[in-house]
Amino acid sequence: MDAQIQRSLEHFSIGKDLIPREMITAYAILKKAAANANHASKRLDDQRHKLIVEVCDEILGGQHHDMFPLDVWMTGSGTQIKVNVNQVISNRCCQLAGTPISICRSWIAALGCSAIGFFPHDRFVKP
Repeated sequence: MDAQIQRSLEHFSIGKDLIPREMITAYAILKKAAANANHASKRLDDQRHKLIVEVCDEILGGQHHDMFPLDVWMTGSGTQIKVNVNQVISNRCCQLAGTPISICRSWIAALGCSAIGFFPHDRFVKP
């Protein structure tokens, strides 16, 4: 677990209400769309594209929801959930590749997947 996520759980856990699964689904849709757009524009290579899309499809299929432990009350501008989603995607891509590959969380965010443009608009994405 990312240090920022761990700190959030330790210092800002004020309820038992987790981030709605629909928010996680919305982020997976947006991250997959960004990966597809960046691949089409040659900013994302085939291997990373395939891995990111595969992980997003896993999340959309209901897998990995246990990897999103944040309370809804600590979301604020969406930074924590964005970091958490990027972390899950990055770590799972490395697992699927069988080796650490260069899909760091900030690199994913830099390719048009930042929460700044998504949150709170991601609430309106329909799966």
